[in-house]
Amino acid sequence: MVRSENVMIPASGVDLRISATYLIPENAHPKPPLIIMGLGIGAVKAAGPLPFAERFVAAGYATLRFDYLFFGESEGKPANLMSIPRELQDFLDVVAWARQQDNQWDVNRLIVWGTSFGGMHITALMAEDHGLAAGIMQCPCVDGLAAVMKVSLWRTLRMLPFILGD
Repeated sequence: MVRSENVMIPASGVDLRISATYLIPENAHPKPPLIIMGLGIGAVKAAGPLPFAERFVAAGYATLRFDYLFFGESEGKPANLMSIPRELQDFLDVVAWARQQDNQWDVNRLIVWGTSFGGMHITALMAEDHGLAAGIMQCPCVDGLAAVMKVSLWRTLRMLPFILGD
């Protein structure tokens, strides 16, 4: 059996809350390690990481998926406001909150997981927070300029209407 719960985590520096959902194996003993899952640009917890979270839970981990402020179910207007420093702060806030939940999971075995642009946040988190047990980067974008330089000018020009429309 798996227990799921939605929580609202206070964000630092603003009067807003981060929406998160955790999955935890029922009656886990000892307390499971926790994998905190952050996503890439514009992605939300309802749109992709659940299959990964379910596999991690089946392997004995608890998982915590969250939406950055201004995205998904998290608070903040206007919707879809992108801020790299804010996303990193949201990740830090979620990690800090998770460390206070020692009745749920093993707070000494916190793992951060990021996909795509969220993988870049993992590099910063691992460099700053040596109390984390591990970091997992799935398809990380760790150098935006290098990624842009790999796309030909012709392809960029063909994508320009879609980029501007977005």
